Amino acid sequence: MSSQDLPPDLAALERELMARDRPSPPSALRQRVLDGVRRDHRRPPRLPAWQFAAAVAAALLLGINLSVSVANNLSGHLADGLDKERLDAEAERLRGLVPELSDQEVYRQALLAQGAAQLLAAPVPSSSPESLLRHKDFQLWDTH
Repeated sequence: MSSQDLPPDLAALERELMARDRPSPPSALRQRVLDGVRRDHRRPPRLPAWQFAAAVAAALLLGINLSVSVANNLSGHLADGLDKERLDAEAERLRGLVPELSDQEVYRQALLAQGAAQLLAAPVPSSSPESLLRHKDFQLWDTH
């Protein structure tokens, strides 16, 4: 409602009220409010120390569990479809090169080496044949 819509007595009362001196807020109030808002917006909510430690411990336990599970499953199913004689020859060669490895680790390394030897070479995906031709001068290492 604007002051023109008011009856004359209420319009006069409103003018008197507007003409009165109003107490202004303390000069430091504005700065205190702004500082409080800045402080609340600057600090991200923190987890208590025990929750942070619990989250780190859970992540570590999950990583350890996964790595141990993978390590325990490496020996069995990797031997399927591989040449046993060639695998034994590779294991003997590795035992001669690194005698401090355990028998299980020598066997695991022989499996990995034999599996890597059967990988197919694939070109680097690219959008133009020039980038494929750029990689043609790779030096192959003689591993035998």
